[in-house]
Amino acid sequence: MSDAQPVSSRSTVLGIFFRLAQSGVGIFASLLGTIVIFLLVARLTGPAEFGLFALSHAICSLFGVLFDFGYQSRLLKETAELIASRGGFPARIFYLKIALFLLLTPAAVFATYISGASLFLFPAFWAGISMLSIGNLLSASLKSINLHGRDSIHALIANLFGLVVIIVVALSNVEGVFYYVFAFPVIGMVYLGLTVPLWLRTFHIVPEQFRFHTLLLEFRTGFAFALDALTQRGFNFISVAILSFFTSYAALGLFQAGQKIAQGFLPLAQPFNNVMLPRLAHANSNLSKWNRAAAFTLTAMLILGVVSGGFVILFGDWIADILFGGEYDKLKSFLWLFGIVIALRFFGSALAIIITSLGMQTYRALTNLVSLGLFIIYAPLLSSAYGAMGGVIAIVIAAAFIGIAYTIIMIFSVRRTH
Repeated sequence: MSDAQPVSSRSTVLGIFFRLAQSGVGIFASLLGTIVIFLLVARLTGPAEFGLFALSHAICSLFGVLFDFGYQSRLLKETAELIASRGGFPARIFYLKIALFLLLTPAAVFATYISGASLFLFPAFWAGISMLSIGNLLSASLKSINLHGRDSIHALIANLFGLVVIIVVALSNVEGVFYYVFAFPVIGMVYLGLTVPLWLRTFHIVPEQFRFHTLLLEFRTGFAFALDALTQRGFNFISVAILSFFTSYAALGLFQAGQKIAQGFLPLAQPFNNVMLPRLAHANSNLSKWNRAAAFTLTAMLILGVVSGGFVILFGDWIADILFGGEYDKLKSFLWLFGIVIALRFFGSALAIIITSLGMQTYRALTNLVSLGLFIIYAPLLSSAYGAMGGVIAIVIAAAFIGIAYTIIMIFSVRRTH
Protein backbone atom coordinates (compact mmCIF):
# COMPACT_ATOMS: atom_id res chain seq x y z
CA MET A 1 0.00 0.00 0.00
CA SER A 2 2.88 2.39 0.65
CA ASP A 3 3.85 2.40 -3.04
CA ALA A 4 0.34 3.04 -4.30
CA GLN A 5 0.16 6.71 -3.36
CA PRO A 6 3.26 7.86 -5.32
CA VAL A 7 2.05 6.02 -8.43
CA SER A 8 -1.39 7.58 -8.04
CA SER A 9 0.10 11.04 -7.57
CA ARG A 10 2.30 10.66 -10.65
CA SER A 11 -0.70 9.51 -12.67
CA THR A 12 -2.70 12.49 -11.47
CA VAL A 13 0.05 14.95 -12.40
CA LEU A 14 0.56 13.31 -15.80
CA GLY A 15 -3.17 13.46 -16.39
CA ILE A 16 -3.22 17.16 -15.60
CA PHE A 17 -0.31 17.86 -17.93
CA PHE A 18 -1.89 15.79 -20.71
CA ARG A 19 -5.14 17.75 -20.49
CA LEU A 20 -3.26 21.04 -20.27
CA ALA A 21 -1.30 20.15 -23.41
CA GLN A 22 -4.48 19.07 -25.18
CA SER A 23 -6.28 22.24 -24.23
CA GLY A 24 -3.12 24.19 -25.03
CA VAL A 25 -3.72 23.57 -28.72
CA GLY A 26 -6.31 26.27 -28.26
CA ILE A 27 -3.61 28.78 -27.34
CA PHE A 28 -2.44 28.97 -30.91
CA ALA A 29 -6.03 29.23 -32.11
CA SER A 30 -6.72 32.04 -29.65
CA LEU A 31 -3.55 33.85 -30.68
CA LEU A 32 -4.65 33.73 -34.31
CA GLY A 33 -8.13 35.05 -33.64
CA THR A 34 -7.52 37.70 -30.99
CA ILE A 35 -3.89 38.70 -31.48
CA VAL A 36 -2.29 37.85 -34.83
CA ILE A 37 -5.15 39.26 -36.88
CA PHE A 38 -5.06 42.52 -34.91
CA LEU A 39 -1.29 42.82 -35.11
CA LEU A 40 -1.44 42.35 -38.88
CA VAL A 41 -4.16 44.99 -39.23
CA ALA A 42 -2.13 47.35 -37.04
CA ARG A 43 0.96 46.86 -39.18
CA LEU A 44 -0.92 47.15 -42.47
CA THR A 45 -3.04 50.22 -41.66
CA GLY A 46 -1.06 52.39 -39.23
CA PRO A 47 -1.96 53.78 -35.77
CA ALA A 48 -4.85 56.10 -36.74
CA GLU A 49 -6.91 53.64 -38.80
CA PHE A 50 -6.06 50.84 -36.41
CA GLY A 51 -7.34 53.02 -33.57
CA LEU A 52 -10.74 53.33 -35.29
CA PHE A 53 -10.75 49.58 -35.97
CA ALA A 54 -9.88 48.85 -32.33
CA LEU A 55 -12.53 51.18 -30.93
CA SER A 56 -15.26 49.69 -33.14
CA HIS A 57 -14.24 46.18 -32.10
CA ALA A 58 -14.08 47.16 -28.42
CA ILE A 59 -17.63 48.52 -28.40
CA CYS A 60 -19.02 45.38 -30.06
CA SER A 61 -16.95 43.14 -27.80
CA LEU A 62 -18.23 44.88 -24.68
CA PHE A 63 -21.78 44.06 -25.71
CA GLY A 64 -20.53 40.60 -26.69
CA VAL A 65 -19.49 40.01 -23.07
CA LEU A 66 -23.04 40.91 -22.02
CA PHE A 67 -24.37 38.49 -24.64
CA ASP A 68 -22.09 35.75 -23.30
CA PHE A 69 -23.83 36.16 -19.92
CA GLY A 70 -21.10 34.24 -18.11
CA TYR A 71 -22.09 30.89 -19.59
CA GLN A 72 -18.50 29.93 -20.36
CA SER A 73 -17.50 29.88 -16.69
CA ARG A 74 -20.86 28.66 -15.44
CA LEU A 75 -21.12 25.65 -17.75
CA LEU A 76 -17.53 24.58 -17.12
CA LYS A 77 -18.56 24.21 -13.50
CA GLU A 78 -22.23 23.19 -13.70
CA THR A 79 -22.69 21.04 -16.83
CA ALA A 80 -22.48 17.76 -14.90
CA GLU A 81 -25.04 19.01 -12.40
CA LEU A 82 -27.40 20.14 -15.18
CA ILE A 83 -27.22 16.77 -16.91
CA ALA A 84 -27.76 14.89 -13.65
CA SER A 85 -30.70 16.99 -12.48
CA ARG A 86 -32.47 17.73 -15.77
CA GLY A 87 -31.23 15.04 -18.14
CA GLY A 88 -29.91 17.62 -20.60
CA PHE A 89 -29.78 21.32 -21.28
CA PRO A 90 -33.01 23.15 -20.43
CA ALA A 91 -34.39 25.18 -23.33
CA ARG A 92 -34.53 28.28 -21.13
CA ILE A 93 -30.77 28.74 -21.65
CA PHE A 94 -31.34 29.25 -25.36
CA TYR A 95 -34.48 31.32 -24.80
CA LEU A 96 -32.40 33.71 -22.72
CA LYS A 97 -29.71 33.94 -25.41
CA ILE A 98 -32.36 34.91 -27.99
CA ALA A 99 -33.81 37.54 -25.67
CA LEU A 100 -30.38 38.98 -24.94
CA PHE A 101 -29.56 39.23 -28.64
CA LEU A 102 -32.79 41.08 -29.39
CA LEU A 103 -32.18 43.55 -26.54
CA LEU A 104 -28.46 44.09 -27.03
CA THR A 105 -28.32 44.56 -30.80
CA PRO A 106 -30.04 47.99 -30.91
CA ALA A 107 -28.15 49.05 -27.79
CA ALA A 108 -24.84 48.13 -29.44
CA VAL A 109 -25.75 50.13 -32.54
CA PHE A 110 -26.52 53.19 -30.40
CA ALA A 111 -23.30 52.82 -28.39
CA THR A 112 -21.29 52.54 -31.61
CA TYR A 113 -22.84 55.76 -32.88
CA ILE A 114 -22.32 57.89 -29.75
CA SER A 115 -18.78 56.60 -29.13
CA GLY A 116 -17.47 57.74 -32.51
CA ALA A 117 -16.80 54.17 -33.62
CA SER A 118 -17.59 53.06 -37.16
CA LEU A 119 -21.17 52.07 -38.03
CA PHE A 120 -19.80 50.61 -41.27
CA LEU A 121 -17.67 48.13 -39.32
CA PHE A 122 -20.43 47.28 -36.82
CA PRO A 123 -22.48 44.65 -38.73
CA ALA A 124 -19.53 42.36 -39.47
CA PHE A 125 -18.03 42.75 -35.99
CA TRP A 126 -21.35 42.10 -34.25
CA ALA A 127 -22.25 39.12 -36.43
CA GLY A 128 -18.90 37.45 -35.78
CA ILE A 129 -18.91 38.15 -32.05
CA SER A 130 -22.50 36.90 -31.66
CA MET A 131 -21.79 33.63 -33.44
CA LEU A 132 -18.68 33.09 -31.33
CA SER A 133 -20.73 33.72 -28.19
CA ILE A 134 -23.17 30.96 -29.11
CA GLY A 135 -20.31 28.65 -30.05
CA ASN A 136 -18.53 29.35 -26.76
CA LEU A 137 -21.66 28.47 -24.80
CA LEU A 138 -21.75 25.08 -26.49
CA SER A 139 -18.01 24.51 -26.25
CA ALA A 140 -17.95 25.22 -22.50
CA SER A 141 -20.12 22.17 -21.89
CA LEU A 142 -17.91 20.10 -24.18
CA LYS A 143 -14.82 21.20 -22.26
CA SER A 144 -16.48 20.21 -18.99
CA ILE A 145 -16.44 16.57 -20.15
CA ASN A 146 -12.80 16.78 -21.24
CA LEU A 147 -13.34 17.44 -24.95
CA HIS A 148 -10.79 20.27 -24.84
CA GLY A 149 -8.84 18.87 -27.76
CA ARG A 150 -11.80 18.74 -30.14
CA ASP A 151 -12.83 22.30 -29.31
CA SER A 152 -9.26 23.56 -29.71
CA ILE A 153 -9.08 22.04 -33.19
CA HIS A 154 -12.38 23.69 -34.12
CA ALA A 155 -11.12 27.06 -32.90
CA LEU A 156 -7.84 26.61 -34.76
CA ILE A 157 -9.58 25.82 -38.06
CA ALA A 158 -11.97 28.76 -37.68
CA ASN A 159 -9.21 31.24 -36.92
CA LEU A 160 -7.10 29.96 -39.80
CA PHE A 161 -10.01 30.82 -42.08
CA GLY A 162 -10.02 34.31 -40.57
CA LEU A 163 -6.30 34.66 -41.13
CA VAL A 164 -6.76 33.70 -44.77
CA VAL A 165 -9.29 36.53 -45.15
CA ILE A 166 -6.77 39.02 -43.72
CA ILE A 167 -4.03 37.80 -46.06
CA VAL A 168 -6.31 37.96 -49.12
CA VAL A 169 -7.35 41.53 -48.26
CA ALA A 170 -3.73 42.56 -47.68
CA LEU A 171 -2.65 41.10 -51.02
CA SER A 172 -5.50 42.93 -52.75
CA ASN A 173 -3.86 46.26 -51.82
CA VAL A 174 -7.16 47.85 -50.77
CA GLU A 175 -6.93 50.97 -48.60
CA GLY A 176 -8.50 51.38 -45.18
CA VAL A 177 -9.70 48.89 -42.58
CA PHE A 178 -13.19 48.09 -43.90
CA TYR A 179 -12.50 44.78 -45.65
CA TYR A 180 -10.38 43.38 -42.82
CA VAL A 181 -13.43 43.21 -40.57
CA PHE A 182 -14.95 40.40 -42.65
CA ALA A 183 -12.52 37.99 -41.01
CA PHE A 184 -14.72 38.03 -37.90
CA PRO A 185 -18.02 36.69 -39.33
CA VAL A 186 -16.01 34.07 -41.22
CA ILE A 187 -14.41 32.91 -37.96
CA GLY A 188 -17.81 32.84 -36.24
CA MET A 189 -19.52 30.85 -39.00
CA VAL A 190 -16.79 28.23 -39.25
CA TYR A 191 -16.49 27.78 -35.47
CA LEU A 192 -20.24 27.48 -35.00
CA GLY A 193 -20.51 25.12 -37.96
CA LEU A 194 -17.93 22.78 -36.43
CA THR A 195 -19.15 23.00 -32.84
CA VAL A 196 -22.90 22.53 -33.26
CA PRO A 197 -22.78 18.97 -34.75
CA LEU A 198 -20.44 17.73 -32.01
CA TRP A 199 -22.60 19.29 -29.30
CA LEU A 200 -25.78 17.75 -30.71
CA ARG A 201 -24.12 14.31 -30.75
CA THR A 202 -23.06 14.74 -27.12
CA PHE A 203 -25.94 16.57 -25.44
CA HIS A 204 -29.55 17.34 -26.08
CA ILE A 205 -31.98 20.14 -25.29
CA VAL A 206 -34.75 19.44 -22.78
CA PRO A 207 -37.88 21.11 -24.24
CA GLU A 208 -39.92 23.41 -22.04
CA GLN A 209 -42.60 25.96 -22.65
CA PHE A 210 -41.44 29.55 -23.01
CA ARG A 211 -42.47 31.49 -19.91
CA PHE A 212 -41.32 34.81 -18.59
CA HIS A 213 -40.97 33.31 -15.10
CA THR A 214 -38.50 30.63 -16.22
CA LEU A 215 -36.61 33.19 -18.30
CA LEU A 216 -36.29 35.43 -15.24
CA LEU A 217 -35.18 32.46 -13.12
CA GLU A 218 -32.47 31.61 -15.65
CA PHE A 219 -31.37 35.26 -15.65
CA ARG A 220 -31.09 35.29 -11.86
CA THR A 221 -29.24 31.97 -11.80
CA GLY A 222 -26.55 33.18 -14.17
CA PHE A 223 -26.37 36.82 -13.10
CA ALA A 224 -23.35 36.39 -10.78
CA PHE A 225 -21.42 34.67 -13.58
CA ALA A 226 -22.48 37.35 -16.07
CA LEU A 227 -21.45 40.14 -13.72
CA ASP A 228 -18.12 38.43 -13.13
CA ALA A 229 -17.53 38.06 -16.87
CA LEU A 230 -18.38 41.72 -17.48
CA THR A 231 -16.17 43.07 -14.72
CA GLN A 232 -13.28 40.73 -15.52
CA ARG A 233 -13.30 40.75 -19.32
CA GLY A 234 -14.75 44.20 -19.76
CA PHE A 235 -11.70 46.06 -18.47
CA ASN A 236 -9.84 45.90 -21.77
CA PHE A 237 -12.79 47.09 -23.83
CA ILE A 238 -13.86 49.79 -21.37
CA SER A 239 -10.31 51.09 -21.21
CA VAL A 240 -10.29 51.56 -24.99
CA ALA A 241 -13.65 53.34 -24.86
CA ILE A 242 -12.53 55.67 -22.05
CA LEU A 243 -9.23 56.49 -23.71
CA SER A 244 -11.02 57.36 -26.96
CA PHE A 245 -12.57 60.43 -25.27
CA PHE A 246 -9.17 61.87 -24.34
CA THR A 247 -6.85 60.95 -27.19
CA SER A 248 -6.72 60.75 -30.97
CA TYR A 249 -7.34 57.59 -32.99
CA ALA A 250 -3.55 57.41 -33.50
CA ALA A 251 -2.85 57.38 -29.74
CA LEU A 252 -5.64 54.86 -29.30
CA GLY A 253 -3.99 52.70 -31.95
CA LEU A 254 -0.69 52.80 -30.04
CA PHE A 255 -2.44 51.83 -26.82
CA GLN A 256 -4.32 48.97 -28.47
CA ALA A 257 -1.13 47.71 -30.14
CA GLY A 258 0.51 47.41 -26.73
CA GLN A 259 -2.60 45.85 -25.26
CA LYS A 260 -2.62 43.21 -27.98
CA ILE A 261 1.00 42.34 -27.25
CA ALA A 262 0.06 41.77 -23.61
CA GLN A 263 -3.02 39.78 -24.58
CA GLY A 264 -0.80 37.59 -26.71
CA PHE A 265 0.58 36.08 -23.51
CA LEU A 266 -2.70 35.80 -21.61
CA PRO A 267 -4.12 32.83 -23.58
CA LEU A 268 -1.44 30.77 -21.85
CA ALA A 269 -3.71 30.95 -18.78
CA GLN A 270 -6.79 29.58 -20.57
CA PRO A 271 -5.84 25.87 -20.47
CA PHE A 272 -5.54 26.14 -16.69
CA ASN A 273 -9.07 27.52 -16.50
CA ASN A 274 -10.44 24.84 -18.84
CA VAL A 275 -8.72 21.95 -17.06
CA MET A 276 -8.23 22.99 -13.45
CA LEU A 277 -11.61 24.60 -12.73
CA PRO A 278 -13.62 21.37 -13.26
CA ARG A 279 -10.92 19.37 -11.47
CA LEU A 280 -10.92 21.66 -8.44
CA ALA A 281 -14.73 21.75 -8.35
CA HIS A 282 -14.90 17.94 -8.37
CA ALA A 283 -12.21 17.67 -5.65
CA ASN A 284 -14.00 19.86 -3.12
CA SER A 285 -14.94 16.84 -1.01
CA ASN A 286 -11.33 15.58 -0.89
CA LEU A 287 -9.15 18.07 1.00
CA SER A 288 -5.74 16.61 0.13
CA LYS A 289 -6.62 16.28 -3.56
CA TRP A 290 -8.00 19.82 -3.65
CA ASN A 291 -4.91 21.23 -1.92
CA ARG A 292 -2.59 19.59 -4.46
CA ALA A 293 -4.60 20.87 -7.41
CA ALA A 294 -4.86 24.39 -5.97
CA ALA A 295 -1.13 24.56 -5.19
CA PHE A 296 -0.27 23.37 -8.70
CA THR A 297 -2.59 25.96 -10.28
CA LEU A 298 -1.26 28.88 -8.26
CA THR A 299 2.43 27.99 -8.56
CA ALA A 300 2.40 27.17 -12.27
CA MET A 301 0.45 30.26 -13.27
CA LEU A 302 2.51 32.59 -11.09
CA ILE A 303 5.76 31.34 -12.64
CA LEU A 304 4.29 31.63 -16.12
CA GLY A 305 3.12 35.18 -15.43
CA VAL A 306 6.45 36.39 -14.09
CA VAL A 307 8.37 34.90 -17.02
CA SER A 308 5.95 36.31 -19.62
CA GLY A 309 5.75 39.75 -18.05
CA GLY A 310 9.51 39.90 -17.59
CA PHE A 311 10.04 39.14 -21.26
CA VAL A 312 7.92 42.13 -22.30
CA ILE A 313 9.66 44.42 -19.80
CA LEU A 314 13.14 43.43 -20.98
CA PHE A 315 12.54 43.13 -24.72
CA GLY A 316 9.60 45.49 -25.34
CA ASP A 317 11.48 47.81 -27.71
CA TRP A 318 12.62 44.90 -29.82
CA ILE A 319 9.10 43.44 -29.90
CA ALA A 320 7.59 46.76 -31.04
CA ASP A 321 10.15 47.19 -33.83
CA ILE A 322 9.62 43.71 -35.21
CA LEU A 323 5.83 43.75 -35.06
CA PHE A 324 4.98 47.29 -36.09
CA GLY A 325 7.96 49.25 -37.42
CA GLY A 326 8.70 52.95 -37.06
CA GLU A 327 5.10 54.23 -37.02
CA TYR A 328 4.68 52.81 -33.52
CA ASP A 329 7.90 54.13 -31.92
CA LYS A 330 5.94 56.06 -29.27
CA LEU A 331 4.62 52.76 -27.97
CA LYS A 332 8.06 51.92 -26.55
CA SER A 333 7.78 54.55 -23.81
CA PHE A 334 5.01 52.64 -21.99
CA LEU A 335 5.12 49.07 -23.33
CA TRP A 336 7.01 47.93 -20.20
CA LEU A 337 3.90 48.69 -18.14
CA PHE A 338 2.04 46.00 -20.03
CA GLY A 339 4.64 43.52 -18.75
CA ILE A 340 3.53 44.32 -15.21
CA VAL A 341 -0.10 43.87 -16.28
CA ILE A 342 0.70 40.40 -17.64
CA ALA A 343 2.26 39.20 -14.37
CA LEU A 344 -0.61 40.57 -12.28
CA ARG A 345 -3.25 39.10 -14.59
CA PHE A 346 -1.76 35.59 -14.37
CA PHE A 347 -1.73 35.82 -10.57
CA GLY A 348 -5.34 37.04 -10.54
CA SER A 349 -6.45 34.34 -12.98
CA ALA A 350 -5.02 31.58 -10.78
CA LEU A 351 -6.83 32.95 -7.74
CA ALA A 352 -10.04 33.35 -9.75
CA ILE A 353 -9.99 29.65 -10.71
CA ILE A 354 -9.57 28.65 -7.06
CA ILE A 355 -12.28 31.02 -5.82
CA THR A 356 -14.79 29.89 -8.45
CA SER A 357 -14.16 26.23 -7.65
CA LEU A 358 -15.15 27.00 -4.04
CA GLY A 359 -18.46 28.49 -5.13
CA MET A 360 -17.43 32.04 -4.26
CA GLN A 361 -18.07 33.55 -7.67
CA THR A 362 -20.50 36.07 -6.16
CA TYR A 363 -17.74 37.54 -3.98
CA ARG A 364 -15.40 37.43 -6.93
CA ALA A 365 -17.94 39.26 -9.08
CA LEU A 366 -18.53 41.89 -6.39
CA THR A 367 -14.78 42.44 -6.10
CA ASN A 368 -14.53 42.92 -9.85
CA LEU A 369 -17.53 45.26 -9.77
CA VAL A 370 -15.90 47.45 -7.12
CA SER A 371 -12.65 47.43 -9.08
CA LEU A 372 -14.46 48.37 -12.29
CA GLY A 373 -16.35 51.15 -10.53
CA LEU A 374 -13.09 52.60 -9.22
CA PHE A 375 -11.49 52.14 -12.64
CA ILE A 376 -14.21 54.19 -14.30
CA ILE A 377 -13.39 57.00 -11.86
CA TYR A 378 -9.60 57.11 -11.99
CA ALA A 379 -9.00 55.88 -15.57
CA PRO A 380 -10.37 59.08 -17.16
CA LEU A 381 -8.25 61.18 -14.79
CA LEU A 382 -5.07 59.28 -15.65
CA SER A 383 -5.92 59.16 -19.37
CA SER A 384 -6.57 62.90 -19.55
CA ALA A 385 -3.32 63.64 -17.71
CA TYR A 386 -0.96 61.12 -19.34
CA GLY A 387 -2.73 59.95 -22.50
CA ALA A 388 -2.17 56.36 -23.55
CA MET A 389 0.34 55.79 -20.74
CA GLY A 390 -2.28 56.89 -18.24
CA GLY A 391 -4.64 54.26 -19.60
CA VAL A 392 -2.04 51.55 -19.00
CA ILE A 393 -1.31 52.81 -15.47
CA ALA A 394 -5.03 52.56 -14.72
CA ILE A 395 -5.03 48.91 -15.86
CA VAL A 396 -2.00 48.15 -13.63
CA ILE A 397 -3.79 49.62 -10.60
CA ALA A 398 -6.93 47.61 -11.34
CA ALA A 399 -5.01 44.34 -11.76
CA ALA A 400 -3.12 44.90 -8.48
CA PHE A 401 -6.34 45.68 -6.61
CA ILE A 402 -8.01 42.50 -7.88
CA GLY A 403 -4.99 40.35 -6.99
CA ILE A 404 -4.99 41.62 -3.39
CA ALA A 405 -8.75 41.26 -3.00
CA TYR A 406 -8.79 37.75 -4.51
CA THR A 407 -6.07 36.66 -2.08
CA ILE A 408 -8.19 37.77 0.87
CA ILE A 409 -11.28 36.01 -0.52
CA MET A 410 -9.33 32.79 -1.15
CA ILE A 411 -7.94 32.68 2.40
CA PHE A 412 -11.40 33.31 3.86
CA SER A 413 -13.02 30.69 1.57
CA VAL A 414 -10.47 27.97 2.29
CA ARG A 415 -10.81 28.45 6.04
CA ARG A 416 -14.59 28.36 5.82
CA THR A 417 -15.03 25.40 3.47
CA HIS A 418 -12.03 23.22 4.30
